[in-house]
Amino acid sequence: MINWKHNCKSEYFNKSTGKNIEIIERKNLIKLLYRPLDKIKELNKEILEHVSLQYPEFINIVNLVKLIEFSISQ
Repeated sequence: MINWKHNCKSEYFNKSTGKNIEIIERKNLIKLLYRPLDKIKELNKEILEHVSLQYPEFINIVNLVKLIEFSISQ
């Protein structure tokens, strides 16, 4: 049996804009709520910068969760 999820490409070419599009799985972004960026092998700073440009609210939520986590630990 073929596992189609592992055979799917994570990068596509958008013909209308002429740019490559990289698919980021939601589960990898959600991991940011629980782990630091350097512990998530599927993400890096460059990817996170692109996500923050398109979805600034998401980065605000991640920062808020980290702030609350830090406040509780103090």
